[in-house]
Amino acid sequence: MIPITRYRELLIEWMNRVNDLTLDRSIDGVAIAVREGHMTRKLRDRQGIWLCSNYPDAQLDHRDDNDSTRSRLLLYLIEHVSSGQQTDEQELLHYQQIETLAELLLQTILESPSICSCLTPESPISIEWEYDVFGGWNGISVSLHLRDYDTAIH
Repeated sequence: MIPITRYRELLIEWMNRVNDLTLDRSIDGVAIAVREGHMTRKLRDRQGIWLCSNYPDAQLDHRDDNDSTRSRLLLYLIEHVSSGQQTDEQELLHYQQIETLAELLLQTILESPSICSCLTPESPISIEWEYDVFGGWNGISVSLHLRDYDTAIH
């Protein structure tokens, strides 16, 4: 299981790497929450583009000689946009900016076979457009699994 404080650090590292790769828009912060209502409260007064995530759920795979966990991550790259604030063209361009950041985020996650000493992404990775989540936020969500081979149960 990914230690939750290490997971927050990992999200911040990903945000910083994406921001180093872009000159246009950048990610303004990271937020982690247990469920939707929790995230809605955390984002209430925030501005800009945020990298948000669930607290990762995990499944233990116990074998005699090797233990591992498979954690499900749900990432959001989102920005608050009031309903009716944008024309169709502005909305399309906004989604394009978020899409560019999402591509950089995926590149960052997948650029090496191991994200850190013990975490490996597993496929498939799902990417979905998001509209009006967490009380008016739009963008993209990315769902993936990470395998942690450094788990020990004694």
